[in-house]
Amino acid sequence: MTDSPETAPYRAPSWGVIQEKIQWWLVARFGVGSDRDKDIWLFCIGAAMELERLAVGVLWITDGRPVPFYEYAEKMTLGQAHQEIEKRKLLDPSTRTILKEVSALRNSVAHRHAIFVTVDSPIEGQSVGRYKGYHVFMVREALDELMRDFDTAAKVMYDWMAEKAPDLAEEARRGGFAGPDQAQSSPPPPAPSP
Repeated sequence: MTDSPETAPYRAPSWGVIQEKIQWWLVARFGVGSDRDKDIWLFCIGAAMELERLAVGVLWITDGRPVPFYEYAEKMTLGQAHQEIEKRKLLDPSTRTILKEVSALRNSVAHRHAIFVTVDSPIEGQSVGRYKGYHVFMVREALDELMRDFDTAAKVMYDWMAEKAPDLAEEARRGGFAGPDQAQSSPPPPAPSP
């Protein structure tokens, strides 16, 4: 005797079924219809997350590490961190511009007006998927520039933090991280202060 559909225990779908549902959801909601588009979309979001963490780290160190890093400016976005860095004239103008541009790109692909992120927005004034004026989903050179700029800004902030807080840099090195110019990943978050 088998259980009726109403009393049968719930069985989670296979990973393949879940992946297919996610893929169709991404296509229907955002127009992300290929693995390439999904990778670009995730890079836009991930790069902004990483730069946000580093930018907040710069502010945290500038403010004298008043609390453990994970407690500092918990809700600060990349855009807010950029504004504060700009106001204080921290970092060089080129790095500040990268932070601003990546923040705008991230917002354009991850906010409520982000509909079909892989094509230009039909709504005037609503830039979607553009970095420095070019659509990263359509212009390979724009994506390449975004990736280079991300690496540059991450290295600048990492080097800045290493200079201002050598104890954190040493702790990061002991943890196995050699620095952005010697590794394929970006720097670890600043360690919480004691």
